[in-house]
Amino acid sequence: MRGVWKTVRRIAALFTMTLVLGGCCSSQIVDRISLVQTVGYDRQEGKILTSLLVGEYTEEDKTKVKLLEAESNNSFDMVPLLNKETNKPIEYGQMRLMMFGRSYAEQGIANVLKILSRDVKIQNRCLLAVSDTTAREAMAATADSDDTLFLMNMIAQNTRTAELPGKNLQEVMYGYYGEGRDFFLPYITMDSRHKPQAGGVALFKGDRIVAVAKGAETLYLKLLSEKTRAGMLLVPLEQKGGADQYLLLRILNSRPSWTLRTNGSVPSFKIALHMKVGIKSIAETIRLEDDSQAAKLEQTIERFIETGMSDFIEKCQKLGIDPAGFGDYVRTHRRSWDSEAFYAAYPTMKAEVRVNAKLMQSGTID
Repeated sequence: MRGVWKTVRRIAALFTMTLVLGGCCSSQIVDRISLVQTVGYDRQEGKILTSLLVGEYTEEDKTKVKLLEAESNNSFDMVPLLNKETNKPIEYGQMRLMMFGRSYAEQGIANVLKILSRDVKIQNRCLLAVSDTTAREAMAATADSDDTLFLMNMIAQNTRTAELPGKNLQEVMYGYYGEGRDFFLPYITMDSRHKPQAGGVALFKGDRIVAVAKGAETLYLKLLSEKTRAGMLLVPLEQKGGADQYLLLRILNSRPSWTLRTNGSVPSFKIALHMKVGIKSIAETIRLEDDSQAAKLEQTIERFIETGMSDFIEKCQKLGIDPAGFGDYVRTHRRSWDSEAFYAAYPTMKAEVRVNAKLMQSGTID
């Protein structure tokens, strides 16, 4: 027994030494490379403009951010071209965000998706996004933050705590290469101070952006496609005395439930949305002291969301895109899945939306 414990202690000591040496070695390696964490693609006068936000670690816990750019005839030689502009070799294995300018995304991002599907260095944690202007402009606006991951963290924060629906690289690839749904990406806009913000969702058909969901549509897509505990929605109320009345709604808990009613020549769905909501802010003229007023407000919320979600689904049908994944639902619930037949009937598909909203708290009163 004594010999066994001696062996265990030797293994533990060797393991600890390996961790210490490994940590020192990693620190030295990081100091000798240019670590790429955000990449941008733009089209400019028939050329491909590639931009990189590179973090150079000059001191402990300090990062110097550099914006590198290269122009090419294709989307494939980014690293060798940009490697000529830095005194340290470029390492992109920790890349966390790839952004496309609007003009690039309008002409198709298939080439980049093919690169991503073959490159084992880029992990599934990498996010994709589209910029309303150019990717370079959005990236340059964050360069002075000394944070190469500012845009990625902004997207992640809005996905986790606000209205932005989330898709990782694996889910985007599934939407592009698979059947039954079209992928979508976060859409970055610039505010009046020329600062980037999460401005909506870029909707794709194939590999090209065809529309942008903004405002409440962003939340409707999130409510349709995933369970969520986040999001705000401004709901108009009846006008009193000529003044507009609103309430700011907070989503506390929401889960969609889909039912395929018919799978014939014209598919028919019922979507039941069960929600717990709170009122973040409401005009002082609205009173919720009694149950009847609260019930009436719940009905107003339900009708507003039902109308908004139905309108969004109809918009997608007219555009011939399926970001919510109606086709994927049929494919996974029916053996007789025929993609061509389903999407031929998709524009006339019936989707009944029913919302059950439970008001949990009144929140603050303005």
